[in-house]
Amino acid sequence: MKVSIIIPVYNQEHLIIRALDSVPQRDDIEIIVCDDASTDRTVPNVSAWSKNHPNMKLRLLRNETNRGVGYARNRCMDVCTGDYIYGLDADDYLYTELFEDAMTHLDGTGLVYVAGVSDDGFKWIPSEWNKFEWGAFWLKFVRRNLTNGIRCPSARFAEDRDFTAKILAKDPSIKRTGIICYHYTHPRRGSLCYIENYGTDA
Repeated sequence: MKVSIIIPVYNQEHLIIRALDSVPQRDDIEIIVCDDASTDRTVPNVSAWSKNHPNMKLRLLRNETNRGVGYARNRCMDVCTGDYIYGLDADDYLYTELFEDAMTHLDGTGLVYVAGVSDDGFKWIPSEWNKFEWGAFWLKFVRRNLTNGIRCPSARFAEDRDFTAKILAKDPSIKRTGIICYHYTHPRRGSLCYIENYGTDA
């Protein structure tokens, strides 16, 4: 089944390339990047990467003003075409081969959960009891038809928890693979959920 990998990005001119390089080069994957009015070389670097990888389906969207991660994710979801949606943050990356292993579990199930590991070695492994607490986009593939009428709030932090709660309210079928295919770079100053303009770590 086709997967749409959605990537919101702001001022990640180097890390976004690492993220893109970690995406499997497959015909059944499309990448939607939404730049949230970056002031560095994020946009030209993504454009150059796309030109250097003509076999990869990449679409680059741009916000005229900085609107936050929720708005950027929504723009990606509005144009993606995959059977499943998967969220990759610009400062994180995939374990490429393990991500491909996870894709073998995409069989029409509503939510297909994966797992991740952070810089300090903490493992993020979804279970029944924490599915609301850990609503991160990168912990699951979401059937796109479940997202009809559901979008993220215009928030700069934890927008994915609200989104996930609304998806779970539809009582979708769920599969948990336990495959650790995601590296979560956290905490890191300069990420979209770090509100530097307010001087606080969200």
